[in-house]
Amino acid sequence: MLDLNLSDTIAAIATAPGAAGAGTIRLAGPQTVTVVSGLFEASTGTWKAARKAICVHGSIWIPGDRFHIPARLTLWPDHRSYCGQPQAEITLAGCQPLLEATLAECFRHGARGAQPGEFTLRAFLNGKVDLIQAEAVLGVIEARHEEDLRVALNQLSGGVSQPLIDLRNDLLNLLADIEAGLDFVDEDIEFVPRSQVIQRLQTAFAQLKSIEGRSPSRLTSNSRKRVVLAGRPNAGKSTLLNRLSNADAALVSPIAGTTRDYLLWSIAWEGLSFDLIDTAGWEESLNPIAEASQRQREEQMASSDFLLWCSPANLSLAEAAEDQEFFDLAASKTSKAIRITTKFDLYEPEKHYLPKDSLVSLSAVNGTGLDQLAGLLRKLLTSDHSLSQFWLGTTAARCHEVLGSAFRALDSALQAARSGTADELLAADLRQVINALGLMTGATQTEDLLDRIFSRFCIGK
Repeated sequence: MLDLNLSDTIAAIATAPGAAGAGTIRLAGPQTVTVVSGLFEASTGTWKAARKAICVHGSIWIPGDRFHIPARLTLWPDHRSYCGQPQAEITLAGCQPLLEATLAECFRHGARGAQPGEFTLRAFLNGKVDLIQAEAVLGVIEARHEEDLRVALNQLSGGVSQPLIDLRNDLLNLLADIEAGLDFVDEDIEFVPRSQVIQRLQTAFAQLKSIEGRSPSRLTSNSRKRVVLAGRPNAGKSTLLNRLSNADAALVSPIAGTTRDYLLWSIAWEGLSFDLIDTAGWEESLNPIAEASQRQREEQMASSDFLLWCSPANLSLAEAAEDQEFFDLAASKTSKAIRITTKFDLYEPEKHYLPKDSLVSLSAVNGTGLDQLAGLLRKLLTSDHSLSQFWLGTTAARCHEVLGSAFRALDSALQAARSGTADELLAADLRQVINALGLMTGATQTEDLLDRIFSRFCIGK
């Protein structure tokens, strides 16, 4: 169980283990200055009386060593720190034995070892971050690609929690108005008309319903977008997948129909992170194998964020007409079909026909048009700015059930207001909604909840 004693001064190595140019010891707690004073020396001692953040150069003296070790101290002497209490970071050479010896000196002068996530836990308990932002810290640490980092930074900056906080505050104000009227129920004084209560509940209901309605597909531990490659046989889909994956992920052949199954590959390209699915070419279902390929392709289309239709640039007039027919069929099955032109290195204006609605013309062989494809994918993959897409998997898993209970309680409150139910019962429903929203942002918490979240952090964070 996490130690919630904020009067302790804690310390830990805050940088990853292993050799590096620099390493950092992080401390936080009321006695931070006292602890640091026991092992850090500077040419001037005025830093000990600093009233605001300060950075000074000096040295660390470890008993048994003959030399002073150069170090830099960054000190936040008051509550204006990440943790909301005095905090310090000692940066020195990134030698693991040296960092461990320095940490041992911090312990010798009164600090104790920090538990996993304890620095961020203190930031939460001191009101510096809410619970959703605290989980975003873990998301930043664990981000594997630029897109993962963007999602985590958006959540850390309040892009997810602020709408929930605003909604909760509106409902708190409404509850205050309703409960104020309960004190004067015998005097026929109406603090807020029932029609206004219904209107305010309807607004809150619409906001929460919008979030709840998107939660089944978005509030999951896997926030990666899925892109399906589709097109006629030998349209260059597999070659494009190999180019974007920088690997021989798919078998490439000039013989049409080489791909009969679908192939999923995790792509990290041009700062983008998504799953790319190569599917069998579109053709008439003349045999059971082709029919099975078609069923698999439609299953992948249904679960994808959008479909990238590949029209090769070396089509004759008849082939272009057939390609258009198949593209129209794909577009009729999904509203997320987008067309690009592939094999542009083979294009000859006097022989071939290009589709007029293609958004990008490219060659996966010589790289032509790949910059434009990256721009198109970046726009498509980040165009959905709905609230729930920015929720990290850890936050989503924790909030999914709570969000549902908040929605049900708010629905009950709205029905009660419309039916003329007594204000006491209406207020009870509102409290349930407010408590549920508080659990999501951390305004309402339990020790077990905090332990479950912060124990996933590494020590020093």
